[in-house]
Amino acid sequence: LMYLVASLLCVLAPNLTWLIVWRLVQGVGGSAAVVIGRAIVRDLYSGKEMARLMMAIQTIFFITPVLAPSIGAFILSFANWQALFVLMAALGAVGAVGVWALPESLKLENRVRNNLVQAFQTYGRVFQDGNFRQYMWQNGASVMVTIVYISTTADVYLQHFRVPEQAFGLIFGVTAFGQMVGAQVNRRLLMRFSVERLLVAFVIGQFTFATGLFIVGHFTDSIWLVMVFQVLTIFCGGSIGGNGTTLALRDYQVNAGSGVALLALAQSLGGALAATLTAFLPFTPVVRMTTGMGVAALISMSLMVSRQLRHLRQARKAVIA
Repeated sequence: LMYLVASLLCVLAPNLTWLIVWRLVQGVGGSAAVVIGRAIVRDLYSGKEMARLMMAIQTIFFITPVLAPSIGAFILSFANWQALFVLMAALGAVGAVGVWALPESLKLENRVRNNLVQAFQTYGRVFQDGNFRQYMWQNGASVMVTIVYISTTADVYLQHFRVPEQAFGLIFGVTAFGQMVGAQVNRRLLMRFSVERLLVAFVIGQFTFATGLFIVGHFTDSIWLVMVFQVLTIFCGGSIGGNGTTLALRDYQVNAGSGVALLALAQSLGGALAATLTAFLPFTPVVRMTTGMGVAALISMSLMVSRQLRHLRQARKAVIA
């Protein structure tokens, strides 16, 4: 409801200052869906079934910011900017109806009655879990790859390659479709392989494709090669997020909300940091995008290798014991 009301107030904003204020309120309201939607999945499912359903949510979570610019540009081609917030208010109304019809997912025995201080103490206990932290940083690094793409792609295709706006929207759509396909591939593979193995595979895949993107961005000026490696890199992102979230929340049925909130915070901060730092790189748009995505994928790969080495050391100690 906060998101819905704030969207309507954005339509009525008399100046930029009030628009920013109501956008902030809108963001606070919208953050609930990011956290609670995934917490509900953890309430109801575990293991591979949780991973498969988490992939559905992750697909929406990642595809939305990829498609949103194209949808916004289409609306602005025949309407003013207020129409954007009318659409957001309408989507907020749909969400409100859905929430109203949704039964409570958290069992009575798993509910807690924490005050604000106790809530922050719970965040601290969850954050102190080394396994949780590693998956949290993994998800954050993967989101960095996607956010760098979103924040730089307009400069790359509209300014550097000078493609028409319609073609730019198509490129966005193809990339979003590639991520959707990646999520569905992951869901099918979960019937045969463990969540951890698939997470490792997609992290390696994303790093490999991002490395290829880095090379073609620095040593060629081919729009087709950039597009292919860009789509393949984003193809892996949603699967990393879904599998990483499942593994991070594996031991947190009671405090799932706190765990998801920390995951979302890491993703938001990672994305904001990556977009900001990439904007200051003194390179051409193509080199800036491919460098940012390559570095983010390298961070994700390094975190995965570190986690696997830690698991090997723990297994070796257990055998010795």
